[in-house]
Amino acid sequence: MSALALRYQLTGQMALEREGGISQLVEAMSPAKKPWHTQAARLLSNHIAFDLIYLPGWVIMGIIIRQLAFKNTSLGILIIYHILVGGALTSFSIFGASFFRKAQLSGITLVIIPIILAIIAQVAGPYSTGAVGVLSLLFPSMNYVWFIVYVARFERVLQPTNLVKAAPDYEDINWTLPGIAFWILLIIQILVYPILGALVERWLYGTVSKERKTSTSSPDHSIILSSFSKHWTPSWFRAKALSKIGIKPPETVYAVNDFSIRARRGQIMVLLGANGSGKSTTLDAISGLNTVTSGSIEIDGTGGLGLCPQKNVMWDELTVFEHVQIFNRLKSSGSTDNKETIEQLIRACDLGHKMKALSKTLSGGQKRKLQLAMMFTGGSKVCCVDEVSSGLDPLSRRKIWEILLAERGDRTFLLTTHFLDEVRALPLVYCD
Repeated sequence: MSALALRYQLTGQMALEREGGISQLVEAMSPAKKPWHTQAARLLSNHIAFDLIYLPGWVIMGIIIRQLAFKNTSLGILIIYHILVGGALTSFSIFGASFFRKAQLSGITLVIIPIILAIIAQVAGPYSTGAVGVLSLLFPSMNYVWFIVYVARFERVLQPTNLVKAAPDYEDINWTLPGIAFWILLIIQILVYPILGALVERWLYGTVSKERKTSTSSPDHSIILSSFSKHWTPSWFRAKALSKIGIKPPETVYAVNDFSIRARRGQIMVLLGANGSGKSTTLDAISGLNTVTSGSIEIDGTGGLGLCPQKNVMWDELTVFEHVQIFNRLKSSGSTDNKETIEQLIRACDLGHKMKALSKTLSGGQKRKLQLAMMFTGGSKVCCVDEVSSGLDPLSRRKIWEILLAERGDRTFLLTTHFLDEVRALPLVYCD
């Protein structure tokens, strides 16, 4: 049961973070020089967190099986094996979760597939030694079934399990894989599956572009876009394969074409335009959330990029203070801010009275202010703000403008909006 819960919760959690934009926001605001550094830290933290949660269950499961079924086998063998297979299931779940963007489908899929494989391992066969070895390397659930069979073959003749020897034959079960091999295969899975998961995630959802650099060639500018273009082209399958059967592929969408800007340090610059004019696409490319079709992007990545996305991205069960503290630790390249500094920033964003409130209890305007505080913390020199006041009441909009103006000078802001009054309210440079 713990294995089923692990697979369901871990895959669902990772897919939920991807669906809600948490994983993208974390990677966008990280000051890491290499994108895979942040990805590796995120996947490793998921692995360790779930390992610690389920470790007691794995140990208890080993003890229960020893006391009820395998009394001739060393308790240490069963406990260590259950810890290894638990770690392998965690790694396999990380790999499986990398294929899903929607949380609702991911958990149940990663529960059903291992159960089916475990049933196949029990009812199919007989299997050769090579088949047992290969399938045990690929699937932790099959590894578990065959290791239990391996131990049971020793117990049947009242012998203690010897991991370096083949188990005694029983009817048509005569494969000769030693027990230690199952352990080695699990260790390989623990190490390899997260790497494969990272590669799949980067392949399916990655937005890394060599044309985007986190340093600028000009000492006076924090943001430099040179002939930036972003085109949404149909996939090879749609363009080539579907056309063969008479289905017309969609046309290429030119979201942004040959766009160049330079934002000076300490400047507030705004991209003004109607919906669909490419404002958010440009901001996403600058933030590293979209690839670059052509051209180049240079930004000052000191203190990690500050990003306030159009959609609020936060954890429902964390407080305002915890949100800002997490992103402060994530973005700070040196020492992190102390509690007093973080609280001061939260008060500057007009959330001092909500310091310990859960994010899910905040109003729409308060969530936007929290998103700004998450953007500011860590000393970000470049802050990208995507329609920060959209959908807010006039008082909340006015307060957010005051917050942005108070931070001007130390930071360079690039805003998107389709409100002319917002352009007039802030002393800024705008591009239409």
